[in-house]
Amino acid sequence: MFRQDLKLRAGIKIDTDVYREDILEPTKVWALQHYGTDNDGFWNEWIYQQDSAPSHASTNENPEEFKIPTQRWLAEHFPDFIKKNEWPASSPDLNPLDYSIWSILEAQVNEEAHESVKSLKQAIQEAFENLNQEMINRAIDDWPRRLDAVIAANEGHFE
Repeated sequence: MFRQDLKLRAGIKIDTDVYREDILEPTKVWALQHYGTDNDGFWNEWIYQQDSAPSHASTNENPEEFKIPTQRWLAEHFPDFIKKNEWPASSPDLNPLDYSIWSILEAQVNEEAHESVKSLKQAIQEAFENLNQEMINRAIDDWPRRLDAVIAANEGHFE
């Protein structure tokens, strides 16, 4: 996960195409800049992690739509990723946004009462813009320990 200015379109449902265009393609550019390739032009090794939201897990193409399934796109464009059948359902213990970032943003946003939806949206945007990259990095660095704990707990609860 990285801190960048994603250009999400307001009022748009994040379907397979929007996820690919607005999230995955900018992530690919960022990853190439930060991880690069080896001397043979192959990606340096890293793994893309995502949860199992419908736009993340799409595999089948609807013949009436021209959507490239996310799982196929990831296989063609990233060096490795956690496939949808490898990811446990309802796994907030393994998602840095769930186990760290959302609670930080929530605490910052709720420091003051909001008199309107507009005020709340503005506070959320400001909290996200001010999110410290080091905080994000710490959440990511904790991921291997959390993965080991989930495995040790047989995908059950752990402290």
